Amino acid sequence: MREALNERNYFLQCAPYLNREHKLLIPHKSFLMTAFYYYPATLMYHLLYIKELAKTNYITSISGPKIYTKSKIKKEFPDIEPIKKMNGVLMHEG
Repeated sequence: MREALNERNYFLQCAPYLNREHKLLIPHKSFLMTAFYYYPATLMYHLLYIKELAKTNYITSISGPKIYTKSKIKKEFPDIEPIKKMNGVLMHEG
């Protein structure tokens, strides 16, 4: 995984026109499961990314994960009907 994160950092720096941030939403019905299981997991992944980024000379970085409530999901993703009644974690991938 470290090699993949390092490769992502390299391509984000050297070829930003080929790469961009992708928003990934991980939906779940339970807010507790979202807050205490999915968010810490995505945060650990992001912290590994930051650790690998600190070892390099690259400047570009990707935003960290955020918890989305039902109302925010309804506002941000109005077209996706099945997830409107769920909470979720929004993470960014390169």
